[in-house]
Amino acid sequence: MPLEEPYLLEYLRMMPHLKVLSQLPSFSLSVALSGFLFSIPILHAEPILKWAVQGDAAWNEAGVWKTESGEESSWTPGASAIFSDLKAPELLVDVSVPTTATSLWVQKNPLTLAGAGPLVLKFDSNQKGHAVRSVDNLILDVPIQIDGGGFQSWLIDSKKFQITVNKGISEITPTGISFAFGNLVLNSPSTFTGGISLNSAILTIANDSGAGLGPITWRDKSILATQGGERVIRNSLVTPYLNNEILWTFQGGSRLTVDAPILLHGTDKAVVGMSIEEGMTVVFKQGICLPENRSAVPGLKLSGGNGTLVLQGEMASTGPLIIESGRLEWNTSSEGLKSAVLGEKGILSGSGTIGLADVNGDSGTLEAAGTISPGQDQGVGKLSVTGNLQVGPGFRYRWNFGSRPKEGDSIELVGSFSFKGDSGSWAFLVSPANGATLPPGVHKFQVVSGSVDKGVTDRAVVEIDPALPKDRYSAVLATEPGGLFLSLTVK
Repeated sequence: MPLEEPYLLEYLRMMPHLKVLSQLPSFSLSVALSGFLFSIPILHAEPILKWAVQGDAAWNEAGVWKTESGEESSWTPGASAIFSDLKAPELLVDVSVPTTATSLWVQKNPLTLAGAGPLVLKFDSNQKGHAVRSVDNLILDVPIQIDGGGFQSWLIDSKKFQITVNKGISEITPTGISFAFGNLVLNSPSTFTGGISLNSAILTIANDSGAGLGPITWRDKSILATQGGERVIRNSLVTPYLNNEILWTFQGGSRLTVDAPILLHGTDKAVVGMSIEEGMTVVFKQGICLPENRSAVPGLKLSGGNGTLVLQGEMASTGPLIIESGRLEWNTSSEGLKSAVLGEKGILSGSGTIGLADVNGDSGTLEAAGTISPGQDQGVGKLSVTGNLQVGPGFRYRWNFGSRPKEGDSIELVGSFSFKGDSGSWAFLVSPANGATLPPGVHKFQVVSGSVDKGVTDRAVVEIDPALPKDRYSAVLATEPGGLFLSLTVK
């Protein structure tokens, strides 16, 4: 069995009369043994060719490459291409005919590969090293085909640089891309099926099909960004198996719809944090689904941004639900969330059902210090909680009414509504839905169904939306059998 690189190096150092002279990164090892020089390939036996000219040229032009020994060479199909010591500020290489390379390594300055191609990257996933590596911006303005199975490693050495794919990525055999550190910008449709694995990297999707047909596996400290307006992608978003908390970050300032299952792997003690940029809306259209052969699903935490997450479809999470900041629009139904906490800066809206169960299977409690606004942002809706609602000082119930009799927001509880604390108050804000108006008279609405503790109305402060004339609208909250009711008087 051949030795892996680190063990081989250590083994060679221990051998008598053997001295390591130099190591060409990722490719070969030169050693001296009893006065003789040997070159031992470590990773693969493909030729290594270095770009030999200082200006723009065609990839397949004669004499534009050099071998490791410095001899001029034509391109050898399947060789590893190294672009080093590039003195031009930006280099353009014409890839006008089909070309196959094992790997592509840009060691200095920006590089653009352009042409009809395609450029085939035939990289065996069992090899060490990288199929694509760059220390600066790399523009692939040529069709890319990936081959070799498994995942190809693509790497950019600094987070301030990016690899831009302008003509898409296809595959010869099912192959994926593992991308680390920089920004991978996908501007055109792709058809590869192996998926993308992000490792402390940015993935920028500027085309709905840019990420191909496979899943996006998202490790910690990675970012999914969008460009060019609203985007709809059909790639599942997937985590590795989790025992703790990781963070997903969304950027782009527009609407991103993920029309594929969200698969969170791990224990129900783990949490997937989601930070959504202000002004951006992320929609999980098919919801958070139960992975195959799993009975527990990590929890969800919305934090670090002021954007909106819309949950639709399935909700299989069995972990905690935490809304620290931003808005969560809950249009799904859950059965067994361990707990739910709405922080002071968080907003909970939607027309779904939040099912809570404690460790004993009894009804759990939604602890709320932020804002609940049932339904959509400016509409009317009912938010259900299979459990209790306990609010604290600073809690706000933003309640919207419609133009028809008894048309207004409501919170439906299978449990009790209580206030936590011996001091402070909570606010009940009366607002019109989409500019609604009501005729003069007294209009009665049930705003909470379920049992209501006596102290709830004592701690309530009713506010009228500034958009409504204060001299015409007034409101009073009262506890009655079955829940909490509002009497809204219109003059």
